[in-house]
Amino acid sequence: MTARRGPWRGPFSLRWVAFVLLVWPALAAAQVQTNSTTTPLGRALMAERNGAYADAAMQYAAILKLQPASVGALLGMEHVLPRLDRRAELMPLVERALAADSTSVGILGVAVRAFATAGQSDSARKYVERWSAGAPKDDDPYREWLEAATQSRDLLQARLALDLGRQRLGAGALTIERAELLQRAGDVAGATEAWVVVVRATPPFRDGAVGALAQLPAAQRGLSRETLQKDGSREARQMLGLLLGRWGEPAEGLAMLRAALPPDPEGATALLRSLFDELHGRVDRASRLAGAATLEAIGQRESGPAMAQTMMAAARAFADAGDERNARRVLAVIAASPAVPGGMATAASTTLLEVLIAEGKPAEAERALGELGSKVDVDEHDRLARRVALAWVRSGDLSRAEQLIVRDSSVQGFDLRGRLRLFRGDLAGANDLLKQAGPYDEEREQALARVTLLTLIQAIGVDSVPALGNALSALERGDSARAISGLAALATTLKPGGAAETRLLAARIALATRDTAGALRLLHAADAKEAPAARAAARLDIARLSIAAGRPAEARSELEQLILDDPESAVVPEARRLRDALRGTIP
Repeated sequence: MTARRGPWRGPFSLRWVAFVLLVWPALAAAQVQTNSTTTPLGRALMAERNGAYADAAMQYAAILKLQPASVGALLGMEHVLPRLDRRAELMPLVERALAADSTSVGILGVAVRAFATAGQSDSARKYVERWSAGAPKDDDPYREWLEAATQSRDLLQARLALDLGRQRLGAGALTIERAELLQRAGDVAGATEAWVVVVRATPPFRDGAVGALAQLPAAQRGLSRETLQKDGSREARQMLGLLLGRWGEPAEGLAMLRAALPPDPEGATALLRSLFDELHGRVDRASRLAGAATLEAIGQRESGPAMAQTMMAAARAFADAGDERNARRVLAVIAASPAVPGGMATAASTTLLEVLIAEGKPAEAERALGELGSKVDVDEHDRLARRVALAWVRSGDLSRAEQLIVRDSSVQGFDLRGRLRLFRGDLAGANDLLKQAGPYDEEREQALARVTLLTLIQAIGVDSVPALGNALSALERGDSARAISGLAALATTLKPGGAAETRLLAARIALATRDTAGALRLLHAADAKEAPAARAAARLDIARLSIAAGRPAEARSELEQLILDDPESAVVPEARRLRDALRGTIP
């Protein structure tokens, strides 16, 4: 089984931590001059730092020849020789160092690691005991031995180091190392029990313990789960809640965690944050919903602006996950809370209104708009009123929609009021209001749509066409199929100019729904000489469809005919551009 670094080891093992801790006191004076390379050890360290390992080894060896007990040079050799695949050269150097000084902690540390790595457990034990004799309450000798044996994948020697250390120091020693070793050895139940012991003794190690158990293969997770459930302690249930979140059972994990939260708000919030950090960024709906619920649970344990911000984030998370009901519930709590600052309560009310619109509840949205009252400025109130009016349109109540925006004199207000008249089939009234809105808008698409409607109204040339209103109302409600069929049927009753513009609009709706075949039929039907503007636009769209279908020759022919037949059309510049681009693709 491959050795795995423990959750608190970081990117470096204890061996390199020891390197830093042991070299520093031995070289305090030399380190001042290391960068200037005025000392042999300084030059050797600089060579190692620059990646010149062979040169560094040569310089360290030269130092050790004169000073066999130089801790800095010995540690340097321990570091660079494995990189040169010359590990065997270290042992003679260790033996010479021990002969010169068998009491130095730095030398004993290198000896323990060297003998353990070489599989010489008796020698490693000898020097561990010598090291421990000078520091009988220190677990570093046994930890160094265990770590070196583990990295060499010698689990029997690692177990020996662990058992001797706990025998000498007590059952409370080396608990993290014990849990790691049991997990490496495949004892899932034992490792899980050991991690609970670690967390119970040292709660800050919980995330590390969970991180270690989270790495268990899927086949072994059930045994770990059973072990934690059997333990039943608060610590075990907290760990299981976090693990379930990592193992793809976020809802169950949150339920388990909430039932095991500590009574103090700070501790509970820290645990919930750990789960949220794990779920944040996941795209599956279950994780997103659990993440939103976790944020809400955190917000419930906060107060003031912090509570409001967290609850707002929870509401947005619910809405993003498609759970408008819970989003609305959380937003209502924020908006009604007297402890929430006014601006944030207003933001919550505004967001609540948006959620109600998304849910298709215009009456509730209108009530929320009324509650906002003067809390928002006039422009924002009008914008929200237009949103609610459209919600009423989608529910089929045009009268209520018109009442909401009757005093809206903005460009967008005139535009929407004109559309509402059009939905009733009142082309004359729609024409007047859309003209008052003008050809310009902050949103270019809105302005283009308005010009399209004015062109259609003028081409039809009558004051009232209920069938057109019905078709456009269906489109606003999202019923594209009904809108297309209604427009196509209406076109058969209109004069050629109006019929062509109506079919062109129906074709573009079909294109938006990716009904290419239906769009082509309608575009060809809109190609009428009595309606040159509609004919040119239809031909341009037909050419674009030919290009998309990989038929450039047909597209070029269509474009050239368009340019010849309607040279004054507004779409001719675009037709010329496309034709010129196609010239390089057709032999």
